[in-house]
Amino acid sequence: LIYNDTQTVDSKTINMDGSNSTFSVSGNHTLTLDPGMLVRGRGDVTSGAIVSGTGQLNNNGTIRADINNQNLTVNPSVLVNGATGIIEAINGGDLSLIGPNTQNAGTISVEPRRELQHGGHRLIHTHRGDGQPHRQLGQRWRQLHVRYQHR
Repeated sequence: LIYNDTQTVDSKTINMDGSNSTFSVSGNHTLTLDPGMLVRGRGDVTSGAIVSGTGQLNNNGTIRADINNQNLTVNPSVLVNGATGIIEAINGGDLSLIGPNTQNAGTISVEPRRELQHGGHRLIHTHRGDGQPHRQLGQRWRQLHVRYQHR
């Protein structure tokens, strides 16, 4: 699914269940996902799939990697995860945040023993022996305000 204009979408669920699924904002447009929006599954959430440019994705909804042992890559030119925005990996899904310009005021979360990648750096959410999340985050991760959810 490709948006080739600036707009706001709400109250929809985008199911990315198929192999090579793509959800994209093209050109120099801005796509805003409002709180009722859910983009879920595997594949690529990106920009420039048809028309190159610096497409911006403003997430105020939910972007969810939720297919077991499958990866959802989020890599638009500009990603703004707003205060109500959630980017998460659940149900055994893995998440990659690759975009060069990522801003986060919302929640980015991964399940225990699942993988989050950002900018070529891997973070695997593990637990210490006491059941508490192991949080040795470098500066790159602290800037993203990654939050763990113990489930």
